[in-house]
Order: sequence, then structure tokens, then C-alpha cells
Amino acid sequence: MGKVHPSATLMLWNHAGTAKSGGNQYEFGFAMDGTPVVLSESSNRLWTISWRELLDMAIAAGVDLPDSAATATDGGQ
Repeated sequence: MGKVHPSATLMLWNHAGTAKSGGNQYEFGFAMDGTPVVLSESSNRLWTISWRELLDMAIAAGVDLPDSAATATDGGQ
């Protein structure tokens, strides 16, 4: 899901936050058209995902299920 763009890709986007995972740092934001963007600082590559794909992932993860139906995908949180 989503698309990884080469490091030379030019994309205007607004920064929304940062995160670390393992030894990697990431920046989160939105492209000018509203598309979610993740930048890997280690590779300088961008990843984008459409809102439809993001919604499909949320539904598959159980976002519509009641709290009592916690699944392995949400860690029971």
C-alpha cells in the first residue's frame, strides 16, 4: 500500500511531526493536495498513501469494532 518515491522527488509538503523507530527518524506531513507524507531521514525518500488506502487499512485493522473486540492488530489497546 502507498508509494515510495525516489530520493530526488520534488514535493511540496507541510511538516506535521516527527517520530523515531529503532535507529531511524521520520517526518510526517501532508502534501499540498492533502495527501499524507512520511519522509525517512536516513534515505531521504518519501512515502505517500491515498486517503482511500488509509481508510481501507483502518477498516481492516478493526476501527469499526467495539472496544470489547480488541484484536492482535491493535495490541489490545
